[in-house]
Amino acid sequence: MTPAGVGSWFKYRTSTIDTLTGQALEIEYMTESIIATGLHYADKSNVSEIMKDDTTDLAYLAYEVNGDLSVRDTNYSTTDSEVHWSTLPLSTRGTTSYRSIVRPYTIDYYTYDGEETVALAHTLFHTIRIKWAQRRDHDSSTEEQTIWFARETGSFVKSNTPVYTINGNKKSGWNAELIEYVLK
Repeated sequence: MTPAGVGSWFKYRTSTIDTLTGQALEIEYMTESIIATGLHYADKSNVSEIMKDDTTDLAYLAYEVNGDLSVRDTNYSTTDSEVHWSTLPLSTRGTTSYRSIVRPYTIDYYTYDGEETVALAHTLFHTIRIKWAQRRDHDSSTEEQTIWFARETGSFVKSNTPVYTINGNKKSGWNAELIEYVLK
């Protein structure tokens, strides 16, 4: 798998899903840009640095030798020590799991869920589906997401988080789909 080069960008259409109707409430757009590749960062090699919407929100993708992908997102933490790598089993398949550092009462699971061809941004992508589930110990609730990863772009092309319930309260879902991209 070849990571996208510096200067590559991916534009997504995102929508918030209504808890009552299941329909899209808000449509917004988000762009992720590759600003560095080939980095050695936080004990990982072959790392790409991604900037979200021209902000200081950064994410890191480590392209593992075995074909898996490790993700480190600094958007949801306050210090670097609160962030860990989560490995998505793209090639090894199976499931990986991690107890959250920020929220120690949660466990994140990433599970290989098969392959699928999807048409997005005027392109047919041969994707690998990963199911993410976050289970909370204190209330037995689960938030889930399906992520479609395309080897052609070295990145995500689609994600879906259905409406879910925490402590008896419904929470909005969220979708994102690639609508434009440039590979360099």
